Amino acid sequence: MRNYPLYIFLVASCVFMSCKDKNTMGDVSYHPSFLWSKASIVPVEKTFDFDFSEDAQNDPHSYAELQFTDNDHQPISTDIMQVSIDGEPLRDNKFRIDSKVKSQTLSFTFTPEAKSGKYQGVLRLVGHDLDRLDTQVLSPGQQVDVMQWTLYYEKSMNPLAKGLMWLLILVAAALLLWFLLLRRFCYPTFHGVHKFQVVDPYYSSKTLTGKRLLILCSEKPAKPQGALNKLFTGEIVYEVNPLWKTPIEVVPAKKSAHATNKPGYLFLSTDGVSLPTKWVVGGEYIIEILDSNEKVRIKII
Repeated sequence: MRNYPLYIFLVASCVFMSCKDKNTMGDVSYHPSFLWSKASIVPVEKTFDFDFSEDAQNDPHSYAELQFTDNDHQPISTDIMQVSIDGEPLRDNKFRIDSKVKSQTLSFTFTPEAKSGKYQGVLRLVGHDLDRLDTQVLSPGQQVDVMQWTLYYEKSMNPLAKGLMWLLILVAAALLLWFLLLRRFCYPTFHGVHKFQVVDPYYSSKTLTGKRLLILCSEKPAKPQGALNKLFTGEIVYEVNPLWKTPIEVVPAKKSAHATNKPGYLFLSTDGVSLPTKWVVGGEYIIEILDSNEKVRIKII
């Protein structure tokens, strides 16, 4: 009787391997395409050494056919996992070696449709012209489990998509910080002061609530406030009349409005005694235009 044994060894060194246990062959990682960043899969490569007996090596008909199956000995579908040799996918994840083969490197990948997680099964001898496998005597046509195998498949987000996601998160966080906290310190708005009214010698009323600045001027600037500037810093309100030859800026103060002291104007109380530059809610004030001696009566509501 021929004595053609086959010994199979799993080489410990492999590419992209993460050894979780003795049967673990490694981790296959995958991320899909996104914009100009292509999809990528990082396979596991594993080398198997084969040691045929001298008699088997001298017999050109001696061979072994091995297949990767699940734990129920059903072939692992190539729609889920694909085993390749030298870049060539194996049909039914099955490969055949003759007695001249000393070692074989196999590459393991999963399809994008496969679910992330742990995959286990058996490397099974499904065909042979051998008498023994290691110390086990084989009968013609007998199928034998050679080893257990475990692979992990990890799907991840495309790096470009992940980077963009984190960028958007940081931008959103910065915007929230700006609008909820920082903007009110850098560009305070009128609160508690609802309206600015000119009572005499003409009438006008401007809403101040939520605005950051009131400018009394003879004409609006040629370039109006932009939408982004208005959004990020707050709206500027203009009170336009030929009387205001030199602009006066009125800014928010605590439950009041503060007029900057511009040359050419005198800020008075209605009794003409005090010189207030802070106008409180409910108060009436006079702005005297020095070059024309005109007096403008205003009211803060």
